[in-house]
Amino acid sequence: MIDTRPPLFQVAQINFPTPEIRTFSNGLQVYVIEGGSQEVCKIDFMFLAGRPFEEKKLVAATMASIIKEGSALFSAASIADEVDLLGATLSSPFSFDHISLQLTCLSKHVIRLIPILVDIIRHPTFDEGELSLFKKRTERRLAVDLSNNEVIAYRKATEQYFGSVHPYGYNSDITLYQQIAREDLLLHHQRFFQPHNGILFISGRLPEALLDDLEHKLAGWTDTNPLPTPVLPGKEITHETIIENMGKSQSAIRVGRRLFNRNHEDWPAMFVLNTILGGYFGSRLMKNLREEKGYTYGVQSTLESLKYDGYISISLETERKFVKKALKGIYQEIDILQNDLVPTAEMQMVKNYIGGYR
Repeated sequence: MIDTRPPLFQVAQINFPTPEIRTFSNGLQVYVIEGGSQEVCKIDFMFLAGRPFEEKKLVAATMASIIKEGSALFSAASIADEVDLLGATLSSPFSFDHISLQLTCLSKHVIRLIPILVDIIRHPTFDEGELSLFKKRTERRLAVDLSNNEVIAYRKATEQYFGSVHPYGYNSDITLYQQIAREDLLLHHQRFFQPHNGILFISGRLPEALLDDLEHKLAGWTDTNPLPTPVLPGKEITHETIIENMGKSQSAIRVGRRLFNRNHEDWPAMFVLNTILGGYFGSRLMKNLREEKGYTYGVQSTLESLKYDGYISISLETERKFVKKALKGIYQEIDILQNDLVPTAEMQMVKNYIGGYR
C-alpha cells in the first residue's frame, strides 16, 4: 500500500567509511575517502587559524571573507569566471577555531582548478579594494543584524559565557573591522597557513592523478614559523541580563553557560541529556513551552563544542508577556532532570533518535 509506512528497526551499528591517511612531502596531513555514485569530488583545506590565534580582533573572519578575492596569479574576476564556467563552487567557511578553503566540482574539472586553489592557499593578495568593499558590506549587514532580537541575544549570551575579551566571547563591531589593514591579513596568513597547521580532506570520485598532482603543486609550500599557543582567559559570567528593545513585540531568550567540548569524558552523557531537554522536536522543552503552554513556536537546546571550550545554550522567541513564564518553564525542566530519573522508555526513544531511528 502506498500509505503504509516502511518497517521500523533500530540501528545496531553505523559503518563509517575509513579514510586513507597519508602525509605529503611538505608535512601536510591528508585524509582521502573515495566513493559515491556521481562524478563529483570535494577538496577541503582546513587550518587552525580562528579567533584564539588572532593578534587583532576579527582578523580571522575578515581573512576568510576575502581570501578568494584574488591571488598572485589569478585576479578575483578570473577566479570567479573560471569557477562559474566549470560549474564548481569555491567557498571559505569560517568558524571560531578554523578557516577553510573548499572546492566542489565535477571530477573531470578538478585537475584544471587545482592551480587556482593552490595559489589562493599560498599567495592570496588581500587586495585593498576588496578589503574596502568588504568593510562597506559588513557595515550594512551589521546595521541590519543588530536590529534582530535573535542576533542581539546570541551576541550577549556568548559574551556572558566567556567574557568580552575572550576570543569566543567578544562581539564584532564596525570600529574593529575598520581597524584591520591588509598587513594584518598577510601576517595572519603567513603565521597560520602552514602545512603542519593544516589538514586536507579529499572525497568523492577522484581522478587517478589527483593526489600526485596536488602533492607536486604543493611541494614548494613549507612551514616558515613556529605556531604560537593561544592564551585564553578563564573568566565566566553567569548573571542574568535583560536588553530592552521597545520597538519589538517579540523577545529573544537565551539561557546557558560555559561547559566543555566533545573531548571531555562527560560529553556523550551530556549530549543525550541535552537531547532529552531540548535537542529534538519531541523534547521536554518543546512539549512544555510549545505544545502545552503555547509560549513559542519553537525552543531548542544546543551543545556547542569548540577547540578549547564549549557551552550549552537554550534559545527561543516569545511575546514579551510570556518571558517570565517561559523562563520559569525552562528552569522547571532543568530541575526535574537534576532530581528525577529519566523513564526507560523515554531514554530508549532518545537513543533511537540519536542513532537515526525515527
